[in-house]
Amino acid sequence: MILSAGAAPSLPYFDLLLQQLEAGDARFGEAFGRHVHWGYGPDPLRADDIPADFAAAAERLCRLVCDAGVVVDGEAVLDAGCGFGGTVDSLNGRLSGMDLVGLNIDPRQLQRASSRVVPRLDNRIRWQTGDACAMPLSAGPAAPADSPSG
Repeated sequence: MILSAGAAPSLPYFDLLLQQLEAGDARFGEAFGRHVHWGYGPDPLRADDIPADFAAAAERLCRLVCDAGVVVDGEAVLDAGCGFGGTVDSLNGRLSGMDLVGLNIDPRQLQRASSRVVPRLDNRIRWQTGDACAMPLSAGPAAPADSPSG
């Protein structure tokens, strides 16, 4: 979905998630507070179908994808469609010297990510509003940012 300048995306799924999170819904917070993608369970028939199980499966999928990409200390990583920053946060907590950029079309999601994910282990994090189909980024290290840019 490529939007014209200033156009707001229609994201009913995220409207609901953000509404529930802002209302303090503990089940939504546990299941969707970090990752908003589906997860991986080695044996789906044994899944407990509870928020903690969903959150663990989402983190497991995140780590499997990052491990398949052989992401190591000191690299630059762009998470296009970063949601609430769960993958950036996972890498931030496990690796050092990283330039991490979270890109998302919805500034509300980036606001949540930037309020929850703090650089650690000599990492740099930048949150960028933009459409992954029309990348607004240039090559280079992530610059520190206090809030999502647009």
